[in-house]
Amino acid sequence: MIDVTAARALTPGAGHVAHFNNAGSALPSSGVLSTVIDHLRLEAETGGYEAAEKAADRLAAVHASAARLLNCAPDEIALVDSATRARDLAGRSINVSVSRAPSTLLDMTDRDLTSVVRASVHYYNTEEELDRLIEELAS
Repeated sequence: MIDVTAARALTPGAGHVAHFNNAGSALPSSGVLSTVIDHLRLEAETGGYEAAEKAADRLAAVHASAARLLNCAPDEIALVDSATRARDLAGRSINVSVSRAPSTLLDMTDRDLTSVVRASVHYYNTEEELDRLIEELAS
């Protein structure tokens, strides 16, 4: 159960705003705000790709935390850029996963990548499902 009073106390805007438009972006807590600002500073000092590489362990920890919360494996958690994108993929029954360099080092090192999104084609059983995957990737 969420302690609403404690959550509001940790959210700077909650003291003076009745914010109901949180489908895409809720008021951030102080912890979220400081984490984002710290990461932006790191990007400004080292570059975006380098900052992402330095944050990779923390991102991996998000997968583990979400998996514990949902009682599943970390590789069953997909992080996407927006709730809209996640809903869109789920609505099309498209199964994607994110791979990091430690799990696909040879592929990613050769291509100078820090992460990739992989579609596991063995999850698709019909030509229609494969066509839907191809259409979604093209959009």
